[in-house]
Amino acid sequence: QDLDSSAVTTVTGSTLTTNTANFTAANDTVGVDVAGQISVGSVAAGLALVYHGLDNKTGAYVYGTEINALDKAVGVAVGLDAESRAKIFSVGAGVSATTETLALNGDFAINRGSNTTEAIVDQDAAEKRSKIQSAKNVNVTAKDNTVMVAIAGGVTAGSGSAVGGAVALSDIGGFSAKGEKSSQNITAHIDNTDITSYTPAETVSDKTVAINTAAED
Repeated sequence: QDLDSSAVTTVTGSTLTTNTANFTAANDTVGVDVAGQISVGSVAAGLALVYHGLDNKTGAYVYGTEINALDKAVGVAVGLDAESRAKIFSVGAGVSATTETLALNGDFAINRGSNTTEAIVDQDAAEKRSKIQSAKNVNVTAKDNTVMVAIAGGVTAGSGSAVGGAVALSDIGGFSAKGEKSSQNITAHIDNTDITSYTPAETVSDKTVAINTAAED
């Protein structure tokens, strides 16, 4: 099973006047696959295979946009938050049994995928710079909390020969459902953006101005 999932928030070429601007993208893709087999006979042979291919993109983007404070003495708080919370579970199990000659059993559970999580403030395609005027806080965060679990197991029994094998594999970044997109990227950055801090009123006790970027895996 291939899962191609995107959760994207984009603002381009806009002018916003507010005291709080939050742009959030959250990807909660869930994939569960279970495969099983039972084989009985003089020659018992069975195979269970579970496969998940993931191409996942989560992004919060601001391009070529001007954000102004509604009240310059209060300042504007800007937040971009992109978080991947995808959960992929693959379980393969099998039983092969014989009272005579040969019992064979193979079980495979494979997860592979590509995951991109981005939070970006930048210029637009026409190279118009972004601007944040009278900024109090600017927080740009990308988080990848993807969970991939693969479980494989089998039981092989016989009075003759009994052969069994199980393989479980999870890999994000090394493989992809689409080979050319094989990667894992977590990006949080501010580029080509003019930021001016606010001038707090005398009555404001907290005059801190904070600009933060963070990429977390």
